[in-house]
Amino acid sequence: MKKAHYNIAIIITSNMISSVGSWISRIATMTLALQIYGTAMATSMVSAANIIPYIIFSPLAGKVADRGDKKKILIVGNLLNALLSFSIPLFKEKMIFAVFAISSITAFTSVCNNSIIPFLVHPKEINHLNSINSSMSSAVMVFGPSLSGILIAFLKIDICFIIDAISFLFASLLLNGLQYMDETQHTDNSINKNEISFLSTLKYIKTVPQLYSVILTIAAIGLAGGMLNSLLIIYVYNYMNVGSAEYGILLSFKGFSMLLASVLIYKIGEKIPSEQLFCYSLVGLGIALIAFPLNTSFKIGLIIQSINGICNAGYSIARVSLIQLTATRERIGRVFSVNSMLSNILSVTSLGIFGTMADYIGVRSVLLIGGFIVLMVAIFSTIHIKKFGIKV
Repeated sequence: MKKAHYNIAIIITSNMISSVGSWISRIATMTLALQIYGTAMATSMVSAANIIPYIIFSPLAGKVADRGDKKKILIVGNLLNALLSFSIPLFKEKMIFAVFAISSITAFTSVCNNSIIPFLVHPKEINHLNSINSSMSSAVMVFGPSLSGILIAFLKIDICFIIDAISFLFASLLLNGLQYMDETQHTDNSINKNEISFLSTLKYIKTVPQLYSVILTIAAIGLAGGMLNSLLIIYVYNYMNVGSAEYGILLSFKGFSMLLASVLIYKIGEKIPSEQLFCYSLVGLGIALIAFPLNTSFKIGLIIQSINGICNAGYSIARVSLIQLTATRERIGRVFSVNSMLSNILSVTSLGIFGTMADYIGVRSVLLIGGFIVLMVAIFSTIHIKKFGIKV
């Protein structure tokens, strides 16, 4: 088996195993918070403990990823997360600290996971790898929550955290088998310390028009995404007049559509430039997001969510591929860290701003605003990319 294909198999398998474990742990953590504290504030604090570390540690994670051995960081990070997951059943009332610590470590491993790809496969295989990754993530999104619910219902909740810890251990063992395409280029200890700051990375991004456009677009989508995800369930209840079961079905339809689209993109990935996939998927996503709050029929909502899933898959695959193909190898970790930090800051910001606005102007109005933001951003991105001579 070619080295690149061997690496692809390892990355896909390790990501899938850790994703299943993360879903089980995510649901178990929220359930445990309710069991111990019994308040909505407790679950909100758990959610915050999952997000805040990405905002705090993303700049440092990029520096570490670019200066260190990404493979070793991934292995050590998974081992540490395994120990932390094992600790939750032992210190249940202090689990929020473990959640914060796991998310802090994941802030580093997620940057490495994205930035290591160009060192493991040939450029023409990057879209294929990201397509498979997206397929597996979508599959886990479809089946993960249900599996989590079954395990929590029939097993002691402690078992869920043990399963998550074991998934981290398996992932670290698999990652140990990764082989760099060029053993001399996966670290860069010669980088001047003045060139690895957050501000210097922002300046670098601005000098690469395509990369600048992609990062700005992803950040703006993060602003819209925070409110869209949090208000969707309210719209389903109040405007479609259905319940949690139907809400779950809507999410499953979206996840299944993302899975099918990811498989299709994998099959025809080399025929579609990443720039085209990025822009067209965003336009379709914006239209779907505008159409959803204009509709009150659950059946039509399923169709719209399916379209949303298809476009979401194309956008998710293309955005990662574009950063991996556009950023220089010595800066790719910092570019991903800037992307992560900006997206999370704007997502949290949108939860506060648009959540409050929904109480005054209505959920439907806020969802429409979100949809129009995505569509306007898509048009801006398309124009910006065309302006610099890239065919779309």
